[in-house]
Amino acid sequence: MTVFVVVVAVALLGFAAWTAMLVRSVDELRGRVEVRVGWLQQLTRLEVDAQDAQELGLAGALDALAREIVEDHDTGIDLRARARAAVGAANPNEAIASLVPAIRRETSAISAELGQHWGAIYRLAAMALLLAMSTLGLLIYIRMVVLRRARARLSMLEAHLARADRLAAIGTMAAGIAHEINNPLTYVMSNLELLAEDEEDDAERKSLIAGAKEGTERVRRIVQNLCEVARPRKAEVQRCDLVSILDGALQIAGAELGDLTRVERAYEPVPQVYAAKDQLGQVCLNLILNAASAMRQQPNRDHQLTLRVFSGEGDVVVCEVQDTGGGVDPDVVDRLFEPFVTTKPIGKGTGLGLFVSRNLVVSMGGEIELRRVEGGTSARVTLRAVAHVSSEEQAVVARPAVRIGR
Repeated sequence: MTVFVVVVAVALLGFAAWTAMLVRSVDELRGRVEVRVGWLQQLTRLEVDAQDAQELGLAGALDALAREIVEDHDTGIDLRARARAAVGAANPNEAIASLVPAIRRETSAISAELGQHWGAIYRLAAMALLLAMSTLGLLIYIRMVVLRRARARLSMLEAHLARADRLAAIGTMAAGIAHEINNPLTYVMSNLELLAEDEEDDAERKSLIAGAKEGTERVRRIVQNLCEVARPRKAEVQRCDLVSILDGALQIAGAELGDLTRVERAYEPVPQVYAAKDQLGQVCLNLILNAASAMRQQPNRDHQLTLRVFSGEGDVVVCEVQDTGGGVDPDVVDRLFEPFVTTKPIGKGTGLGLFVSRNLVVSMGGEIELRRVEGGTSARVTLRAVAHVSSEEQAVVARPAVRIGR
């Protein structure tokens, strides 16, 4: 924008300088025309005087005018030659008759040149006016574009504020729901535990109790997630071994991955990270379980779960969980961190796992992102590295590829 304005300003200055030069040339040409008109007027008077025999000093006046014509630096070659011949001419009338047409021809030529200069001035003025109007129109257009972008940003900000208000309302609602559900859930689970301890051998009864326990456990997890949304815990951030926490989450989620999922671990030597150990374990477990769920939705493929740990740019450590579950729809990937947004089948997900995970990672000073990759989805968690740790703390033994399952 600034460069464009400078270019336009230079162009307008160039037009102005060129116009000023043409104006000076016009003034000079006009002066030359006026001089020649004056010569013609003097010759006309001399010719009249000669005819009326009223001017006794005709020869002297003609000689003075002829010398003036010769001494003029702008006089043409033909007119200058005729003026020299008129000095001391024996017949003044013949000299006058020779000078008049020559002066008229030169005056006509100067007038034609003067007209060309005026035409150039008009064209330059029109070009400068057109450039100025175009520039003004472009500036108005740019201003409108900037204004539209500002309005779009304002709309995005308003949408973020509305989302924040909605999340605050959801948090308040979640706190009440969690409290109301948790109390009856506690004694329901206790009663189910007592029934399960009954030694009566009734397979159908035990199957129903097991199903009820699984359902209540699911409700308990939903209540726990709602509590995380309503009142996120502020756990103490300390030095943690990210690799150990990730491996621990992998062991817990082993049954969910199944026998057909190959797990590839690529761990580089990295320093410890600043994190809350339990919360980081919950984040890693959520990401692995999400990957397992995505791969289970495509049972006819040979799946692989890839876990990577490496040092990022700056003092950060990156943990990546990548699956081969077919990838997330690009229209949905940006909304998966919002509460109650899920790609799992109905009844299989609450839509709170990634939302809670993001809140936990942000509370530890880190970042989390989802990316669609070839064949699946990649989830990356970036955490601050502990500076100035010993070499023993940084040493991590590379794990070979393993198959996890029952």
